[in-house]
Amino acid sequence: MIFINALSALRGGGQTYLLHLLKRIPEHLYGKVIVLAHQKNQHIFSPYKDQIQILVSDIASRSLFHRVFFENILLEQILIENKVKVFFSVSGLVPKWKLKGIRLVSVFQNQLPFAPTERKRYPYGFMRFKLLFLKFLQIQSLKNSDLCIFLTEYSRKTIIAHVSKPLKGSIVIGHGLNQWFRDQPSEGKPEGLPEEYVLYVSNLDVYKAQLEVIQAWNNLRKKRETREKLIFLGPEEAYYGNKIRTEIKKLGLEKEVLILKSVAYVEMPRYYHNAKINIFASSCETFGIILLEKLAGGKPVFCSNFEPCPEIAKDSVEYFNPYQPETLTDLFLKYIDDKEAMSRLGEKASRHALNFDWADTATQTWKVLDIQTDQLV
Repeated sequence: MIFINALSALRGGGQTYLLHLLKRIPEHLYGKVIVLAHQKNQHIFSPYKDQIQILVSDIASRSLFHRVFFENILLEQILIENKVKVFFSVSGLVPKWKLKGIRLVSVFQNQLPFAPTERKRYPYGFMRFKLLFLKFLQIQSLKNSDLCIFLTEYSRKTIIAHVSKPLKGSIVIGHGLNQWFRDQPSEGKPEGLPEEYVLYVSNLDVYKAQLEVIQAWNNLRKKRETREKLIFLGPEEAYYGNKIRTEIKKLGLEKEVLILKSVAYVEMPRYYHNAKINIFASSCETFGIILLEKLAGGKPVFCSNFEPCPEIAKDSVEYFNPYQPETLTDLFLKYIDDKEAMSRLGEKASRHALNFDWADTATQTWKVLDIQTDQLV
């Protein structure tokens, strides 16, 4: 029996990753996979109820600390009762105990606890403490796991550097991309959007550098008559969202920079494909599924030069330093009015997106979960 701890898969890349794995469970594993779900997201697993068993814990759903208590004290008996052979954690956290006959496999999808510079971007308070706490827990999990799955070589290298002894096993398996992000949407530009726009899809948070993108846009407007609008799309962290709105008001860009609420996931290809340019300015990513989605949009992508973005996008994008706004301004000035160059950049991005497929990710992952001995190093 394979037991998947999905308590952390509440949104974003972690949830997308898990759903694509469950969508592609090998037939010989039907009925042999148990998914431990959070109360808030148990419904997302219902399409796979014929292939998997779904467990929900009231205690573990209350908070991070309740979850740690549940995983380290109460979960052991559940695994024994269900004769579990492989314990798979999609959060990078495995229990401190080690049961004979149970193989512990973890996938590391949160680089932020291991990035001290990025942690310091948050004000003193709960978020900094939470990240330090997660770092401690993840280091313990690294030591205890029989196999650690990393999403990029950069992530494997930087995270392993925090561990005092060699890992028992590690492998790199990257994320994939939905085909429908590559397909040109049959419908045109989403209703309510300006005729021409530059798009930055991501959550509004301190390490996503939306503040500097606004400053770069303001610089552009001083040097060029800018008919395009700059659009931010995604959920926001309250502290940073307030800073962004203050900056927009200070620069007098209320009508030039738009902040949109999240839209349905199935609608996202229309936003990417109809943008003039797609921006990705994050300085801390474990992989960045959103970056793949932008590549598939067939439009130029201006991308952060912080790793692992170059490892993922290679030469298919134009890079800039997200904390030096003038480097992004220079890219705007170089390309935004050059139709031929913009077309070439868009084609290069869409070609590179063809290298990423969820089917490959799922095949590799189920292969390492299904083996019963420690064969990977």
